[in-house]
Amino acid sequence: MYTVFICLITLAAAPENLVANPGFEAVRGVVPIRWDLFVMPREGSYGEATQDQVYEGNYAAKLHNETAYDREPANNWSQSITTDMRNRELSVSGWAKTAGAAEAAIWIQCFQRRPLRILAFESTGTRTPVFGDTDWREVHMRVNVPNETDFIMVRCVILGEGTAWFDEISVIETLRRDAVPDAPRPEPRNAETPRPREQRTPPVDAADNAVEELRAMRQTLADANQTLRELNTALLAQISALQTEVERLREELRAVRPAVPQETPRTSAVPWPELPVPPLVPHVPRTQEDLP
Repeated sequence: MYTVFICLITLAAAPENLVANPGFEAVRGVVPIRWDLFVMPREGSYGEATQDQVYEGNYAAKLHNETAYDREPANNWSQSITTDMRNRELSVSGWAKTAGAAEAAIWIQCFQRRPLRILAFESTGTRTPVFGDTDWREVHMRVNVPNETDFIMVRCVILGEGTAWFDEISVIETLRRDAVPDAPRPEPRNAETPRPREQRTPPVDAADNAVEELRAMRQTLADANQTLRELNTALLAQISALQTEVERLREELRAVRPAVPQETPRTSAVPWPELPVPPLVPHVPRTQEDLP
């Protein structure tokens, strides 16, 4: 009974993992549930839930690039966190393995919806890089979430050609930064102590503030346009790849479809040929000309 009580206390005190299906164990087909896959179309590049290399459990998330892209698209598995994590500190960790990859990392992107922009970006590749041929290695980092954040994207990313595996992803809130420490109280001043001269804050120029706000708005708009352009480029590439695949399937279907024999057109009934009347069979003439 005492042991069960201790276990319940431990479970109750354990911090909540904000990532759903963190070990990729829940799978539908070859896709882990609650995770989205992005792979820029290129022959030999793909992602799947796999059992050939796992750190723990039965499945891990795999990304493979047959060749390097001219411009790296950061193929990745992603999941959004919509829980309010504004002004929090997050502890991010996971396990990664590579085979000939330029880099495998967990990314955290903090987004604002309106206007759409990235407020903060962190990668485990900065502190715990995994690349080349590396066995399972734990990666981790701390992320401070800006107060304007509306949602957070967690990404398992591969760069360059090669293969990367990911398992046991964890994003945990470790600190609330909402509380502001109390301001220190001023020390009592003796009567003999002269009062310090008050320093006046120079007036703020309203025109300068307006210019800064305009610059910030223009930069926000430029960031949103860049994000939309990248999304459109990826979407067009996927549509082109799908069209190519559909045309290939059509060609294969034409090649294997059996030739359908043409139906012989129906013709009018052919008249039965007139045969001579056998002997000893009564014969009724059909026309006047047949009469004797």
